[in-house]
Amino acid sequence: MTHSTILMVKYDPENAQAWAIIMNKIRQEYAEGNTQLSIAQKLGVTKVAVSRWLSEDRGGERTTFGDMLRYAKALGIPYNELIDMPCQANQLETTSFDKALATILTQAVADADLTAAELARQTGLPESQLTDILTGNIPATGAALHKICTVVEVGASILLRKADKLMQKGLK
Repeated sequence: MTHSTILMVKYDPENAQAWAIIMNKIRQEYAEGNTQLSIAQKLGVTKVAVSRWLSEDRGGERTTFGDMLRYAKALGIPYNELIDMPCQANQLETTSFDKALATILTQAVADADLTAAELARQTGLPESQLTDILTGNIPATGAALHKICTVVEVGASILLRKADKLMQKGLK
């Protein structure tokens, strides 16, 4: 007598975030005119798998992290982008200072005449993380702040002081 084994898949937020980064790149390549077959060949999977991922936005729930690393390499995604991910917005509440800093950072980025995509490329941070920081949805980590400041060529202490002043004005 045989019995079937049901695979229970536990939701893993880190795995889901890494998969989202890979899917964003796959969608980008597809939007740029790459065929599902060419993407599949690049990743070493079937065209059916790529089609399912694109149409159903699924696949990561059963993808091993080893496979994700292989896909990331094939897609030119730096490994640190998969493992150095921001907290989900609902995991860490932003403060009034974080929101003030987001306003100051947004102005510094605009003054540097950079788009979010260009800032992402120059900092090596995911564009989604930068957007969340610049809109005040998540707080900037020290590492992210350092990378942004380096690109916009403004010292972090200057931006932090400006954010503090803005926050103080907002509280009065």
